[in-house]
Amino acid sequence: MTVKRTFSLPDDVSEQLDQAAPGNASAFVADALRERIVRDAAAARIRQAYGEPDPAAYDYWIKRLSAESGQRAS
Repeated sequence: MTVKRTFSLPDDVSEQLDQAAPGNASAFVADALRERIVRDAAAARIRQAYGEPDPAAYDYWIKRLSAESGQRAS
């Protein structure tokens, strides 16, 4: 099922979207949102389990937990 939504974007973001996804902006945005949701869930898991992470370790754990979440969702 698909739900139609309307969003306003800053000019620069709109231009970048047109360049990145000519002809299929909806699919591009849907994929980006899916990735962001997984990443935010991973960040929440880190904070819940360990508190605020060391900034140097943060990127590593986001990538690792995001990949694990993505594999489970498949």
